[in-house]
Parts: sequence; C-alpha cells; structure tokens
Amino acid sequence: MTRSVLVFAIMPGRRADFVAAFDRLQVLRRASRQPGFRRGQLHVRVDGTDEVLVTADWDSPEAYQGWLENPVRAEMQSEFGPLLVTDPEPRVYDVVEDVVPWEDGT
Repeated sequence: MTRSVLVFAIMPGRRADFVAAFDRLQVLRRASRQPGFRRGQLHVRVDGTDEVLVTADWDSPEAYQGWLENPVRAEMQSEFGPLLVTDPEPRVYDVVEDVVPWEDGT
C-alpha cells in the first residue's frame, strides 16, 4: 500500500474557507473514483494553526500518479490557489507496517 501526504499552508485566517471549499468540491469523493484509491482523510490542526493535511491510501505509487495527472484534480487546484501560501509538495510513502488494535480473545 502507498500513502500520499499533502501539507497545505493556508493563508492566515483562511483555514475555514479552505475546508469549506474542500467539502464543496468533494475532493476525496472525486479522488475515490480514481482506480487504485483506497481511502482518504482531511486533517486540521487541533491548535487552530492555518495548516491542513490530506492523506490518502493507494494501491501503488502509480495509482496516486494517476490522480495527480487527473484533469479533475487540476480543475480543483485552481479553487485552492488564492487560499494557499505556497503549493503543497506531494509526498509518497510505502506503508511497511499497519497495526490495528490487538484482541487476544480472552
């Protein structure tokens, strides 16, 4: 499994606008239609900082690359530009260990 990570530096005071646009554009729902998509999450910092994190799990790096090249993504990106300090740099990781709560059955 592959995990993509995007850290968005949001213009000061515009985090709520970014989250609203992300929801309105249904970014993760649209990404879910990309072959190889497994799941995605939008994270906001609990301390209120103007930073947002998007993570997604993919079958492979190639599956994520397909999303990066998807014209739908490019259309959505233009909506976010005015809300960002800089464009995020996509980071891609291989998941080498994935642990869920252990149950011993006793």
